[in-house]
Amino acid sequence: MPYGIPKEIGGDSKKNVAWMEKCVSSIMEKQPDMSKERAIRICKSQLMKKKKAELDTLIASQPLIDEEGNLINTDC
Repeated sequence: MPYGIPKEIGGDSKKNVAWMEKCVSSIMEKQPDMSKERAIRICKSQLMKKKKAELDTLIASQPLIDEEGNLINTDC
């Protein structure tokens, strides 16, 4: 099922769709009175937060380089 996940976080890749299906199923089992649409919105929001955190961590771990290609010393 396509979930309309933004391309910036991988789009509707097999991995993202599998994560979404597992999340939606889990929520629906725990709260059977919740609509599937609401469960999808919750899961999509959680996936986006997770992917943003992963991206922030990746960016933070990269060395800083100036416009000339020189490594910027961040040790203070």
